[in-house]
This record gives sequence, structure tokens and C-alpha cells, in this order.
Amino acid sequence: MKLRALSLCVFACTACAFDIDDFLDRLDTALTVSAFQDNLRARLSGTLDLEIYHFEQPAPGLIDSSIDTLFNPRLTLFLDTQIGSQIYFFAQSRLDRGFDPSNHGAQIRLDEYALRITPWEDGRFTLQAGKFATVVGNWVPRHLSWDNPFINAPLVYENVTAIQDKYAPYSPSYFIYGPYYYGKYAFNPVIWGPSYASGFSISGKLGQFDYAVEMKNASLSSRPESWNVTENGFENPTFSSRVGFRPNEAWNFGLSASEGLYFRREAEPTLPSGRDVD
Repeated sequence: MKLRALSLCVFACTACAFDIDDFLDRLDTALTVSAFQDNLRARLSGTLDLEIYHFEQPAPGLIDSSIDTLFNPRLTLFLDTQIGSQIYFFAQSRLDRGFDPSNHGAQIRLDEYALRITPWEDGRFTLQAGKFATVVGNWVPRHLSWDNPFINAPLVYENVTAIQDKYAPYSPSYFIYGPYYYGKYAFNPVIWGPSYASGFSISGKLGQFDYAVEMKNASLSSRPESWNVTENGFENPTFSSRVGFRPNEAWNFGLSASEGLYFRREAEPTLPSGRDVD
């Protein structure tokens, strides 16, 4: 009798799994459209992340929370559109409690949107324009939750430094005591997450080597509010580049560099007389 009950339970679970897989396959088909003999294809997909953090105050990294246990759900929607083999458009929108985990209210954002043109099939040259993740670093290409091998971002992408983008330090001691008087979110990391700033990039692959150069409207350390081109124009662009070498699937070496302003315009009154953010 126990063996029959166990067999029935396993069969029911397997049937349920098949039903879920079948439903997801049908949903994926319904959210994919094609036209012009498959020369135009568009696909809508998404992920639902349910994150729970428990920590001692102050919250680590870029987590902006005054409570010790934080529930941070996130719905992410992706739109991928392919026109022929050379033109590709993508967009990413999120519904969550802030770009960085926080105990604030829900918000909807359009984090990424970009048009990518690849004239040659071997990928030697790609031109991209829009609002998208930086080319700097090896972690950024796998920063999404399903690809990220870590719980959060590596240290350089979320560890807050003593640098502020809205105020200039008035003395050397400010770097020591400033964090005690201002909230953590007033300061900047070296690179703010994937840095979805707006701009243009050129990239490509040449054998085992790859390269990328970008011009963005905000620096790598800039906060998410600075990434939209409506908030921050190209008066003081940031230039970044990366050169990589991948001898095999196990190893991926890279060298990145970037130059740009980390001060926002509102920091100008706090600078010494005769100086500006440039």
C-alpha cells in the first residue's frame, strides 16, 4: 500500500511538472511574434526574483534599508527584437523597490533600451546606441540574477567609498568623518552596479581577442538618477574601454579603463572659487 501511494505521488508530481513545462512553452510561444518570413522576430520574456536579506545595521553595500530584514521582490521584463541578422533591439523594464534593494515603495523603471547593429556575421564590429550596461569589467555581462554567480555585486561595484557626487569635501578630515554625518546613499562606489548610462559603444571580436569602447553621459560611479539622458546630457561625457583575451572557455582576461567626471552639477557651488565640475 505504501509503495502504491509513493508511486502515485511521484506520478502526480511528474504530471504536474509536465503541465507547468507545457504551460511555460505555450506562454513563450504566445509572447513570440514573427513576420516577413521570420526576418522580423520579437520576444517578450521576464523573471520574478524574490529576495530576502537579513543583516545588522548599517546595511551592507548599496542596500538602502533602515530595517534588519528586507523583502525585495523584483519583476523584470525583457523585449528582444531581431530584424534580419544585422539589427537587434532590446529593452529591460523593472518593477521593484528601487534599483538597489531598499525598504521604499514600489517603482517602475525602464533600465535599458538600445539598438545594436552588427554588419558582419563574424562579429568583428558592432555599433550600439541607447541606455545600456557599461563595457567595463567581466562581471557586467553576467550581472542579471539568472547569470550572476554571487548574491550581490562584487566589492568594486557596490562598496560605498568616501566620495560624494553632490558635494565637494571642504577638508581632508571630511573623508573620515563625512560618512558619520550623511546617509550612506549620499556616497558613491567605484562603479555603480552595471552602470546603465546613456550613450554609444563600438565593440567586436577578433579571434581570441575582444574590444569595446563607449561614450556615456555619466561616469561609472554615477548614481542611477544620472543615467537618463534627460537628466544628464553629454556636456561632459565619460569614455571607457576594455580589451579582453579569452584563450579558452575557462579563462577570460581583460583590461578596462575609464575617464569621466563623478561630480553632478549641484556640486558646483561647493567647489572652491573659480573651479567648476569640469
